[in-house]
Amino acid sequence: MPKGPIIFKYTGIQDSVTKIEKIAEGYATAGNTLITALNTATVDWKGASKNKFDALLTNPGGVKEHITVNIPNAITALADMLTSNAAHMQSADDEIAKNIPDSLGSGK
Repeated sequence: MPKGPIIFKYTGIQDSVTKIEKIAEGYATAGNTLITALNTATVDWKGASKNKFDALLTNPGGVKEHITVNIPNAITALADMLTSNAAHMQSADDEIAKNIPDSLGSGK
């Protein structure tokens, strides 16, 4: 992988993480809204096909779990990764800074 300059803006990363977390919340809310709309649209539907449709929505691994839990969790995991990476970058930068003397000849 080619190495280029390192530019580090911790507050910018944290601001982005906050936005990403809000996006995850938005997906969860939108997912619940979708499930409610689907339930409302199919309230008068009866029969085996309706039962299968309801199961598709609500069973473990079903539509509701994916759109209200899995997708928001995946987005949150990306935000967590950015937070962790930013903390590691800050720590590495701080460690490097400790090894740079304050002036010439003073040792530190």
